[in-house]
Parts: sequence; C-alpha cells; structure tokens
Amino acid sequence: MVAVATNGKQLFVHEMEAPNGSEGLPEEKERHGHVARRGVIVPREALREITRLAIGAGVSLQISHNVLEAKAGETTFATKLIDGIYPPYENVFPSETPTMISIERAALKSALERLTVISARGTSAGSMVQIELEPPGITLRSANSEAGEGVEEIEADVTGSLPRPLGVSAA
Repeated sequence: MVAVATNGKQLFVHEMEAPNGSEGLPEEKERHGHVARRGVIVPREALREITRLAIGAGVSLQISHNVLEAKAGETTFATKLIDGIYPPYENVFPSETPTMISIERAALKSALERLTVISARGTSAGSMVQIELEPPGITLRSANSEAGEGVEEIEADVTGSLPRPLGVSAA
C-alpha cells in the first residue's frame, strides 16, 4: 500500500504493507488518460483529525463508497472522501537516478537542525539549505543576513554529480 500526500511544494510517499481488508478499496478507474490504482483521497483536515485521534491509541479505519470512518476508543470520526483520481505522482520522480547519496541519517538530521537555526532567524520565509557534492561527502550551506552563514560537511557515499547546488527546505 502506498500513502501519498502533497502540500503543493513537497511530495511525501510512504510504502507499507497493505492492511487486512484493503482489498475492498475502490477499483481502478480511468479519467482523462490517467489510471488510478485502488485507493481513496482523504481531505487534509480529516487526516489531521485522524492523526490527533491516533495519539496514544490505535485507530481502525472503515471505508464505504464515499465515506471514511475512523474509530479510536469511544470516539468515531467520519469524513466524506474526495471524488476523483489522485494525479500520477510517479511522474515527478525521474526514471533514472544518475546521482545517489548514501548518508547517515542522524548526521544529516543534526546538521539540518543546526543550519535551520541560522536560516530561519528573523524571517518567516522558511529554512532553505543548499546542498553541494564535495567528495568524500556533501556540504550543506545556509545563510541569513541577520545570523550569518552556516556550513556543515558530512561524510557520504556519492555516485554521480549535480550540475548545480541543490536548494531544499529544511523545515
């Protein structure tokens, strides 16, 4: 099973084992040349509410024709599903990956946390970090006119190259 979400700027894809009963999800449909797999589209506000329900308790989900029902303990939450086909998100990712970076997750996370302090200080624009490949690893840079510049170098296994530095949101 694949869960996909976007906020218009970022795309989140999470693959997991399909739960029991998911074979009952709506069948594939074709609209405007796109074929959708089994699945449903849940409103963003409903996902927030279901996430809140799930804190500290298990949540069971039931899906009918156009309604998703979430139960946690004595609480039941229901929402109307969005009618339609989720866009073909797979097209966002390149079919070939010429550049691969393998890096220790904890090292990357702590470096991004340190750089976010610099880039976000005094601004509401968010935390942007620039990534450059510099063997034997990567260099992360963040700058802010009030806080100065931060540079972090992290060891990584790098295959391929980037034609230019890559800018990412660290938030």
